[in-house]
Amino acid sequence: MRNNIILLLAVLLSVLNAQGQNIVQIEYFYDADPGFGNGTQVSVTPDTNIPNLTIASDISALPTGVHQFYIRSKDANGHWSITNRSFFYKIPTSTITLSDVVSIEYFYDADPGFGNGTQVPVTPNSNVANLTIASDISALPSGVHQFYIRSKDANGHWSITNRSFFYKIPSLTTTLSDVVSIEYFYDADPGFGNGTQVSVTPNTNVANLTIASDISALPSGVHQFYIRSKDANGHWSITNR
Repeated sequence: MRNNIILLLAVLLSVLNAQGQNIVQIEYFYDADPGFGNGTQVSVTPDTNIPNLTIASDISALPTGVHQFYIRSKDANGHWSITNRSFFYKIPTSTITLSDVVSIEYFYDADPGFGNGTQVPVTPNSNVANLTIASDISALPSGVHQFYIRSKDANGHWSITNRSFFYKIPSLTTTLSDVVSIEYFYDADPGFGNGTQVSVTPNTNVANLTIASDISALPSGVHQFYIRSKDANGHWSITNR
């Protein structure tokens, strides 16, 4: 956010409109909604799809801290899109020189306290990029786990603790079973085995699957699409949404 300018990529601005009406207006605002049509206007050429939109916005008037950026569009029929939101942090103007990162640590599942995680060798630098960590997870039980990582600078200030989920496969699963069934459904779960079946050739890995699904019976609006698979042992996968 150098020079108090933030460049934001606006995506998913196409109005969900069966008639494919042109987008004729785009506006954005920060933190508080001024009302439809009262945001900061963005110059736009009317089109049904406006991808890769870049906005140069002056945020010098915003106070330091966390803010919310909102953006939305209106079509030729006067219908507004969903208002999309993103969070960002405005760095204090006094923070011109970044302190070196001098310590990085990680841990699994339970926080042992600042400074008590597994230490990662790091060469002090204001930006530690492309860091690779080789971690032994053999002591972790099978199942879902949380991986946490954070850093400390030369002034003793800790970063936010970042978290990622992962699944440790049971050690007995040395041979993958074939996927023998795939099903999908919309909005409400009909129960395992009761979804719409997808034709599939049994295989341990079903890649690049294309499903042609008729959604004409669904009412207009937001919906949820679910899909899952079953292996030769009768075990179901996670239901992806």
